[in-house]
Amino acid sequence: MCVSPNSVMAKETGFGAQTKISALSDSNIFRTRNEYSEQLLAVEPWVSFKEEYGKHDFDISYRGKYVNYKNNSALNYGDHKVSGSAIFDHSSKFMSHFKVSLEDKIETPGINNSITQIIDEFNQRHIVDFSAIGEYGRDNSIGQFILEYKKSSNTYKNNQQDFRDYDSDRITASFFYRLAPKTRLLIEASSSDVKYNKNTNFNYSSRYNNYLIGAEWQATAKTKSVFKIGLQEQDFENNALNDISGLSYYADIYWRANTYSLLQLGASRTTSESSEIGIGSFIRNSYTARLTHSLSNTFSVNTAFKFNKDDVVFSDNRTDKYRNLSFNLTHKTHKDFNLFIGTEFSQRDSIDTRYEYDVRTISIGIIGHFGRKLK
Repeated sequence: MCVSPNSVMAKETGFGAQTKISALSDSNIFRTRNEYSEQLLAVEPWVSFKEEYGKHDFDISYRGKYVNYKNNSALNYGDHKVSGSAIFDHSSKFMSHFKVSLEDKIETPGINNSITQIIDEFNQRHIVDFSAIGEYGRDNSIGQFILEYKKSSNTYKNNQQDFRDYDSDRITASFFYRLAPKTRLLIEASSSDVKYNKNTNFNYSSRYNNYLIGAEWQATAKTKSVFKIGLQEQDFENNALNDISGLSYYADIYWRANTYSLLQLGASRTTSESSEIGIGSFIRNSYTARLTHSLSNTFSVNTAFKFNKDDVVFSDNRTDKYRNLSFNLTHKTHKDFNLFIGTEFSQRDSIDTRYEYDVRTISIGIIGHFGRKLK
């Protein structure tokens, strides 16, 4: 989806830092049918520097996550992400936006479509992303055209996952036309070229196209929604893999009922790259809901629900269903410090019971801020 740089420009500049320290109890660290519980400590630093030069914005940031396990030190890991972005306001009608990021991260067990198992170390990925956006017209114009190019490189470092290495190039064009003061028609087309880098018995490379039409509606400053529906198709170079075609949609709703409550709803139907040998991409239907509510000046709650339905139709016509429910209570003890406690439950059901698991986590911790507040 094209995102207008005009809609993401921020007013705050300068240095900002945040650190989150959490102690967690995890009932099933490998996300397997037979549960293996653990306790862990996570430290997540985040630093950013943002500056304005004239009408142009520049931002550079680092985000990390360092995790230590109490009884399985071989699983300890550190995630790192460095990113930089620039937004150029060339004229009253034209803007451009550039972003690059380099990331080393582990792949959390259970988030892909593979059978989960006990392993010596988690899958490690190296990801390089670059995007460039050109925008002609503004959010308040009669018409607006946005063109986006994104290049991604995904490399797996261990556990014989290098058959999943791929590079992708995607071009997305979006056109918005104002039908009414608070309503815009949108037409969007995108094309992705996915090239897998390792020669195996299967060639997973493909061409993905998506054609959508919809509307963007901003009823008030507190309510905004976007809905798009259309056709998607994915053609594989290998004739042994089933091509995918059919319905595609995307919906996003933000509703701020008052100054202390925010409800977010989302839905999408798209394809996802498979993590299993011999299986091409699969269809994922995803639905999300999140409610943030301030109980007082110092206490707030955040609850969220996510449901995924994955149709893996290549070899075994398998259907997986994933549910995630979380609840967090935050207490603002100081203008720069928050205490929190949370619980989360995740479950995956499948026609093939080897893919099933349940997991429950409990966390408690503190978040500290310095300088510009990061969001």
